Amino acid sequence: MRLSVLLLCSVALLSALDVPVVQIPHAAVAPPLDAAATAGPAWQLAAVIPALTQSIDRKRAVPDVLPATQVRLMWTDAYLFIRFECADQSVYLPFDTHDAQLYRGDVVEVFLDPVGDARQWFELQVAANNATFDQNLVLTGEPRSDADGKLVGEVLARDWWAWPSYEMDGLKTAASKRADGWTVELAIPAKSAGKRVGGKAWTSGQKLRANLMRYEWGAPAADGNRPLIAMNWAPVLNGCPHISPQAMGVFELVGSP
Repeated sequence: MRLSVLLLCSVALLSALDVPVVQIPHAAVAPPLDAAATAGPAWQLAAVIPALTQSIDRKRAVPDVLPATQVRLMWTDAYLFIRFECADQSVYLPFDTHDAQLYRGDVVEVFLDPVGDARQWFELQVAANNATFDQNLVLTGEPRSDADGKLVGEVLARDWWAWPSYEMDGLKTAASKRADGWTVELAIPAKSAGKRVGGKAWTSGQKLRANLMRYEWGAPAADGNRPLIAMNWAPVLNGCPHISPQAMGVFELVGSP
């Protein structure tokens, strides 16, 4: 009975938040991780998310034009592949070391909850210089979120835990930058990310909760501060994607095997 109630609550929240869903095809041939400026033949068969939208920020107006971001996704039994293509005339990269505060510069992020119960999810960040950040986020109590999908204060204070020292074994990334933009590719291993569901392979029909983010910092203003445009696939409050597991969208793995 308790599980049924939790599932009903989860479905109700999903409906209320109107989260996005994407079907991700199986890759007959794994794409190379070379972050080439143009997606190669393998990537041409991937699912495409054509654009990201601005994160929820009721204090700022939505820009007339957001920086173009396209995301491609595919999978094999061993890896979930994600490719970000980011248009950008000036890439801001204040950090170049692993596990630095990459979100303070231009970066893309993947949030992934392979079970989908908002009890454990991963945050992966990759910058255009291929600097990476990974952390493991855990909720030890029942998830309760507000209307925007952010965990409520009581839950955050008591039940939410973050391990920025976590290292995702087997994670592969590539990045490149050019005059008109930058590209990032990730291969997320089932063996590590899918540990709670067996940790051996991604499978057809599997549904994962996920979000995709991009942070774009503009040129310094008169006060020296850089304006931030935070973009997401599933709408979340600006600055809160790491504490909004129930706002994540759905990745549905389809095709063989």
